[in-house]
Amino acid sequence: MYQSTPEGKILAVNPAFVKILGFDSAEEIYALSGAAALYWEPQARIGFVQELERAGANVQRESVLRRRDGAQVVVLESARVGAR
Repeated sequence: MYQSTPEGKILAVNPAFVKILGFDSAEEIYALSGAAALYWEPQARIGFVQELERAGANVQRESVLRRRDGAQVVVLESARVGAR
């Protein structure tokens, strides 16, 4: 689980997310330039946010993320627009 702003600033991650992506701590993820840095293809993050904003509700889709070691990991993202 992770939480981010629409612009991509990572606000929160849980221990399982940290482990899946091969990081040692949440702080390492917070230090990234943003959520797009976690995507295999950073532009996929833009498409995901656009889809979420169009739907205005829950969106689920598979995404390919980049682990710290550079390997791919496929995840099922389930997201919703929160209060702004």
